Formats: sequence, structure tokens, C-alpha cells
Amino acid sequence: MEEWKLIKEIPFYEVSSYGNIRSIDRDIIYSNGRVHKYKGTIKNISIGDTGYCTVTLCMNSKSFGRYVHRLVATEFLDKPMGANQVNHKDHDRTNNNVENLEWVTPSQNMKHAHGSRPRSKYQNSFFTELEVIKIIKRFNKGESIKDIHNDYPMVHIITIQKIYNGDRWRHLNKFRKYDRLKFKNNHVKNNPELITNIFNLRSKGYSISKISRELDVARATIRNIINNKVEDIVHA
Repeated sequence: MEEWKLIKEIPFYEVSSYGNIRSIDRDIIYSNGRVHKYKGTIKNISIGDTGYCTVTLCMNSKSFGRYVHRLVATEFLDKPMGANQVNHKDHDRTNNNVENLEWVTPSQNMKHAHGSRPRSKYQNSFFTELEVIKIIKRFNKGESIKDIHNDYPMVHIITIQKIYNGDRWRHLNKFRKYDRLKFKNNHVKNNPELITNIFNLRSKGYSISKISRELDVARATIRNIINNKVEDIVHA
């Protein structure tokens, strides 16, 4: 069961044992005395250039970028003396389930990264090969990433995206029968939240290339959205 805890550093947000982040319900009082009841929402998580999941949190009109795995570890795991780094047990930097994380010393982290990697890259993965094949077959039938993730709430949606993209379990690509580009563009077209995020990042001065990296969306697709050619996406 997913458990939520308050992020003590920025107490307007909570982090879950599955690696999700949400803002909390609260009253915002303006200088004129007006009170706005703010409804908490799930925060969007991005993958940074290092491959780790990041999230932007706000407090007192300031923004703070934080690594999701460190937020989970800080609130859910006891931190031994000298252990200042967080290790992903299965080597998947996007799997921020608390069961996959542990506090380690720098030397332990280095040993895990280079000297004790399991023979199979996916030996400690949440999914078995059979389960991944079943997921791929669901993609073959046209199911969306979001719909499939609803059946696996204990892993982050990015893990499902990686299976879809073929970034993980590549040796199972022979089971893929869908057109990745068309499928992905349809997914974008039917995801208004993602389209909103694209425009928000663009308004902040982000380049198309940077938006592509942040949201894992093809640059051509982003250009179509920005140029109000959303309908053209499915024909890309």
C-alpha cells in the first residue's frame, strides 16, 4: 500500500513510498485578506541529464529542484552515520520505490555501481520477463502508458515508459509489434496535461531540445504542438 509522508524541508508537499510527490491542501491568505483554498495535486516528475528523477517544489515564491530518490530516502529510511548517498538496488535510477533504495557511504555506492553489478541487468527488477512480455502485448493492442501504469501503481510511470520505449528489457523487443512513433504521438495527443507542460516550459524560455529531454517527447512532436498542429501528430 502506498504510504505518504510530509517533506519536512518543504512542508507544502508529501512524498510517497512509491516515489510520487504531491502538494497538500491548504489555505493561501493574500495581503488583502482574501483566502484561496488550494487543492493539492500530484507533481510532475522529470528525468534529468544524469538519469535521476527530479521534481520542482515551491515555497515562499521560490523554486527548489530536488532528487526524488533522496526525498523518499530522507522521509522513509533511517540514515546510518557516514551514509550520505542513496543507492538504487536494481540500478534503475527511475525506480524510486522505497524498497529499492538504501543509504550508503560513497565507497559502498561506488562498489555497487562498478564492482557488484548483477550478472543480469534486470535481476532485481520489480517485473519478471513474463510480466514485461504481457505489458508489451498490451502496448501491441493499443493500450496507453497511463492505463497500464494504473495496474502497477507501486512503480513510477517512467518505468512503464522505459519498457514501452525499449530502454529496458531490450532483449524482448522481438515481441513489440506497435509503431513506436505513432503510438507515442497518439499518447501525447490524448494527454492534455503533457501538452500544458510543454507550453509552460516553453514560456519559461526552454528550448525545444531541452523540453524534449525533460518530458521524453520527440522534438518534431513538440514543434507540432507549439505550432498548433496537434491533429497532425497522429500522422507524423
